[in-house]
Amino acid sequence: MAFNIRRTSGSLVLIATLVGGVLTAQAPPASATTYYDSLYQTVNGFDTCSAKTQTMLSDWWNATPWWDIGVYLGGSVGQTLGCYDGAAAVDRALNTGYGVTLYWYGPQLGSPCNIGTYSSYISLNTTTAYNQGVAQANAANTAAVAAGLPGGTRIYYDMEAYYANSGCRAASQAFINGWDYQINVNTAFWGAAYGSSCASYPSDWASISNVPLAVSPSDTQLDNGSQFGYLCLSDSYWSQHQRVGQFSTDNATYNGYNMWVDENCADAYLPSTASGGVSNSCSDVL
Repeated sequence: MAFNIRRTSGSLVLIATLVGGVLTAQAPPASATTYYDSLYQTVNGFDTCSAKTQTMLSDWWNATPWWDIGVYLGGSVGQTLGCYDGAAAVDRALNTGYGVTLYWYGPQLGSPCNIGTYSSYISLNTTTAYNQGVAQANAANTAAVAAGLPGGTRIYYDMEAYYANSGCRAASQAFINGWDYQINVNTAFWGAAYGSSCASYPSDWASISNVPLAVSPSDTQLDNGSQFGYLCLSDSYWSQHQRVGQFSTDNATYNGYNMWVDENCADAYLPSTASGGVSNSCSDVL
């Protein structure tokens, strides 16, 4: 069992770990090079499209209530929603002390499914869609290996909202099925997926052959400070520490940095530089 204590008014960050009935405390590494996986965390987190400089990350780590940050590992050229971060941002976040939720952005559903405009699309042919998922998994694996991420890291495919019809939903299921199969079977990592709790139809993913190990449902009007309670997604799905719930979008200012953030509740296993897990209850901070 682990408890984490952070003094947000200064630069000191202490991690107190209960081991064998003895409470010990240690400062997390300032510039660690070892990433630990399978650290269970129930913590408030955030993601933002703003640049994740080392100064910004350090200042927010010391001032905010957030322990986890969502970072884009990579994705298709020209379609990372302005949020492309890459390996350097992943490394900075981990070495600051954050647990990191890794997202991957690739093709999205096209006409007649698409709500947005994208540079590449998922085919409505389910065989082709499956193979596209495999191809994206291979690209994500290459990026994860290059970033030095530990085996077992969950990589969340970003499936943006789309208009529903049977063909669109079948293509989405086929794509995520190929993504999960390839990552789970042929890489050292695990396939996971992100999407609108209603408009990306994540409930469909619970019935495919290769179910995502974890999900990141989004409903930014929810404001409930929780990984559960998302519309259109039963709390019984992915209930065993398998969620990073995105429950609000707000403007935040800490240590002179002002930016729009999505606020999250991570109840999941995340890569981190800490040698012990973090267990706090989530809340709606903003």
